[in-house]
Formats: sequence, C-alpha cells, structure tokens
Amino acid sequence: MTIELEPSKFEALRDALAAAGFTFEERPHQVFLARKQGVVVNLYQSGKVTVTPPQTAGARAVIGLIESLGGAAVEKKRPEHPEIKGTRVGTDEVAKGDYFGPLVVAGAMVTEAQAERLRSLGVRDSKSLSATSISNLAVGIRRALDPHQVHIMAISPVKYNLMFEREGSVNAILGWGHAQVLEQVLAFREPCKLAVADQFGDQSHIENALKTRGRDVELLQMPHAEAEVSVAAASILARDASQRAMKELSEEYKLNFPRGAGANVDEFARDLVKEYGDGALLATAKVHFANTGRVASNPDLVLKQAQQLRREAASANPQANSKSYLELYSLISAFEQDIRQVIERDLRAVADEKWWEERVPAAVRTYAEKLRDEERKKGHEATLMECLGMHEYRRIVTAENNWADIYKARCEGDDKGVNAHFGHLYDVRNPVAHTRTVRKEEVFVALSSIRWLRSRVMRDG
Repeated sequence: MTIELEPSKFEALRDALAAAGFTFEERPHQVFLARKQGVVVNLYQSGKVTVTPPQTAGARAVIGLIESLGGAAVEKKRPEHPEIKGTRVGTDEVAKGDYFGPLVVAGAMVTEAQAERLRSLGVRDSKSLSATSISNLAVGIRRALDPHQVHIMAISPVKYNLMFEREGSVNAILGWGHAQVLEQVLAFREPCKLAVADQFGDQSHIENALKTRGRDVELLQMPHAEAEVSVAAASILARDASQRAMKELSEEYKLNFPRGAGANVDEFARDLVKEYGDGALLATAKVHFANTGRVASNPDLVLKQAQQLRREAASANPQANSKSYLELYSLISAFEQDIRQVIERDLRAVADEKWWEERVPAAVRTYAEKLRDEERKKGHEATLMECLGMHEYRRIVTAENNWADIYKARCEGDDKGVNAHFGHLYDVRNPVAHTRTVRKEEVFVALSSIRWLRSRVMRDG
C-alpha cells in the first residue's frame, strides 16, 4: 500500500516508529527504511510511504498511524486492458526477487465458463493474499480445472544458477520458463488461440523460446496482467508451489529460510555460510544477486563454482545436470575449501612455519607432494593442501599429536565420529568426482556429515 505524507511530518513518523520499536536503515533516495517483526516501512524523499505486507495486523497499525499524521492513500491507476473472452492461457512467475529458493512459473488454461467459476472463488492477484488463502485457493483452482489445464515448473536454485551463467539475463530465464509452461498447457485438447502474461521484459524473450504449439497462439503481455483471471490463477498456483518449496528447503537444512533480498536475508545467509560454506549458496540461492557479494566468505569462488557447474552440466554425462548432483557438488566443494583452511590454521598455530613437516603424517605428505608434481607437469599449480582429500583430512585430524593437542577437546573425544563422517563424505565424494549416479539420500548424508564436522572439527578454540 502507498500513502503520501507531507515532508513536515517525516520526523513525527520516525519518532512514532522508533517509540514502537522499529529499527532503521538508510537507503538511497529514501528518508529511511524501518523494520519490525516482518513489517517494512519505506519513506521516500518524494513523500510516498509504502507499508508491506499490508494485510498484517502490524502493518494496519502503521497505516493507521500514518493516516493520523495526515497521510492519504495513493490510488494506483491501473492500465486499461483489452476485454478478454473465450479460452486462454495465463502464465505468471513468483520469487524472482527472492534471494533464496526456486523461481516458479505456472500456467493455467481457462475457458470462459471456468473463468466465472474462478472469479466466484475469489481468485485474484496472489500478492494481495495471505499464505493460507493462497493454499486454499490453489486447491479450489485445481478442482475447477482439468489437471492437464495446469502446469507448474520450479526452477531450482542450482538450475537457475546454471541458466544465468549461460544466459546472463533474468528475463531470458523468465522467457524460457513462460514458454515451457505455455507449451505444456497448450497440449490440452481444448482449442486455444490466446496466451496472456505479465509484462516483465521484451515480448521476444517468450516468443523466441516458443516451440510449435506456442507459435500458433497470440501472445499478449501487459502490465498488471494478474487482473486477468487466468493469470491470477497461475500466480496463485505458482506462489503455492513456491511456499511448499521454501518449506521443504527449510526442513532439509533445519533452518527457516527468509523471503526477499534485504538486510534480514543477509543476516540469515551469513549464518548459512558459516555452517555449510559458500557452496551452500549455489544449492539454495540465486547467486548473481548482490547479496552474494555481501555474505559469501569468497564471492569470487562462488561464481567460479557456478562456472564449473555449467561446464559439468554441458558434459556428455546427463547426470551432471541433475539437481542432486549439483547440490552435492557445491556442498562438498565448499566444505573442502573451508576444512583445508581450518586445518592449516590449526597446525600453524601449534607448529608455525614447520606445520607441514611436523604435523602432517609422512604418508600424507608424500601423497600430496606426488600429486602436486603431477599437476605441475600438466601445467596446473596447486597447493599441497589442495592435493588432499577426505581420507587425508581425517588422517591429519586423528594423528596422535594433532588429536591430543587440538581436536580431541573440540570433538569431545569422539574419534569414531570423526572417522565415520569423513568416511561418509569420502563415499559420496567419489560419485561426484566422476559424475556418476547420485541418490537424493546421499545429499542428506552429506548434509549431516558436513554439519557434524563443522560443529566440532572446525569449531574455533
């Protein structure tokens, strides 16, 4: 909701929000951004104030406060849309502005009779609906339409990152997604000659990605297309799928993933990186967002990993393009980067510059030095630690002197746990290294082992 406020009332609004417990952030072209328990108030230098999400009790209280200061709601002028009749397909996407979670695109084919039914159910733009209303309406839409009249596609973060690395454009990904969904829905037996989508960029982004069926329909892109009931239905279905995907992501990582891309998301992302490493961002987030530069311990490495993922996915082995493979690749890669740094830091702390000779077992040193020499013959430079793997990390940590002086206290004497979890990661690392079949269960094993080792072996002090 947007409200206009006189400049003379700016300070009064700030004082009232501060007294109510809001915290403030400075933003370009804004007087301030205020935040409290999910309610966000943006005051712009023009005098416009936005309060989101507008349907909550906290937001309504703020809106009442602004109105008491003389603020007046701004009536948005909706563009006039052509009258749409007959059978049509509406497509819409959600979560393109969320750092975490998939980008979801949905399509719904609607006849004129079904359009009336959907309106009677209360189908409208999903952005104006609560999470519960979205879930309930999604059920109603599915009951009103044939299953083949609906198609939903969730572009997972790993696939999204691959596509962005290749395309370099969000609009290109959106165009591809809308086209794919449209093609699927047009396979339904009902004749249809019109497709409606929100205006997110040049119409050619969708048109160029269309195949045989899609090229036989008229494509109408327009601002605020959610006013058309078929697009609103697609919007609700997409948001419902997005809500469920975020819930699954939160359950998988045992963390409550936030929406958006603001300061609260940065705070959460730093905690995620601290526990799982930079590579977790490739499996959970849209890494081209500016958030990556603010939260990753090594943003350049994250982007290089995205490039490596694309090269793997372009290889002859189709397994390299699977979600499970890509998740596992990014998680283990990030963990290996971090464990190397931690082990070297720990050994330097007790042996200074002689850490390699005095604290790394002789067999491990010989193995690493041999691999480094082989890499040099191929024209590649690698550090000695980069030549080690899970078995070698385990042997260094459990070496008698290192275990006694450093790791026994951290791991509460559980050397069997150290051996088991490094062993689990070794077992799943091999399929990843050779792009062989990776089962979803192996991702969960890796998550569990990485979490355990980070909380003990990599703990400070």
